[in-house]
This record gives sequence, C-alpha cells and structure tokens, in this order.
Amino acid sequence: MSDKQHYDSDDIRIRGETDLHPQFYWRAIYQNEKDNYILLPFMLINNSDTGRADWMDVEVTMAHQVRYAKTWKDFEKHQPLHRNEYSREEMMLIQNFRDRIEHNKNLIRLPESHPEYWPLISDFSLKLNLEDIEKLNAIDGIVIEKEEEKPEISKEDKILSALSMFAEKLDSVVKRVDALEDK
Repeated sequence: MSDKQHYDSDDIRIRGETDLHPQFYWRAIYQNEKDNYILLPFMLINNSDTGRADWMDVEVTMAHQVRYAKTWKDFEKHQPLHRNEYSREEMMLIQNFRDRIEHNKNLIRLPESHPEYWPLISDFSLKLNLEDIEKLNAIDGIVIEKEEEKPEISKEDKILSALSMFAEKLDSVVKRVDALEDK
C-alpha cells in the first residue's frame, strides 16, 4: 500500500507531482457568536483530471501549505496578515465590504433596532485582495514595504544596448581573426 491511498477526504485529489497552480487569498468570514469577522487563507485551485477546468475554492490546510510550500511562502511574503479577527467597523474600511453591507441592507427589511438586524446583514464571506489586506494591516500601523521596481527600459535603450553588445562581440571576433592571420 502506498501512502497516496490514505489522505484526508476533505482535501483535494492527490495526483503525485502534478502542480495544480493554486492561487492563495484571504477570505473574511462572519462569526455570529462573536459578531466579528475572521480572516482565513483560502485557495482557488483547478482540481480537474481532464483538460476541462474544475475550479474549487477551498480553505488552506497544513497539507496544502506543505505541498505548495513555495507558492504559500510567496503569498505569506506579499500578503502577510498580522491579526485574524476584525470588527464590522474595521471591515468597513474595505469598499467591497461596504458595498455588500449596503446590498444586504436593501434585502433585509427589519428595523435597525431589531436584535437580529446586524447579524443578518453581516452574515456573508468576502474574498479579499492585496489592497484590502494593506488597509486592514494599516489599522494596526503595519505598512508592508514593497520591493523597488526596476525602472522600465525604453525600446530604444534596449535596441542600443543590443547593438552595443553586438559591436563588442564583433570587435572580439575581428581581433581573433587578425591574430590567426598574423600567425
């Protein structure tokens, strides 16, 4: 028996060394008992055995972190999260979150004084992008330093650099030919 026959049934299918190219992201999920949001890592992954796409959104487990270690480390580097629980007021800094709250307010016709009003309006999950994570980290005064981008080289500069390199190689070839002719 191989160990590939034993895996968590909630996990994605195991295909040996096949890279399924996961795309990690943070998802905010409402916790009714605490009346706040917890941020959990999720991944979008193609779980198809055939050429047709079979995309799944799954919560990241320790097995996923190990299996996709390089991609997971890149994700943690570019989207670090310093705290996992946020209040509704803190989440209101995110535009998509505010839009979702407003949408739910239009759907739910209870008065605001009703005890179930805010839990009903807040009961959803939301996929967060890099800008959202940066805004949430900024609440605690944490700013992620971005790597300096290399200045973009213009097309003309690229051509001049290639011509210069070609001229240097041509000069070295001419010197070699001259040296051979002198012998």
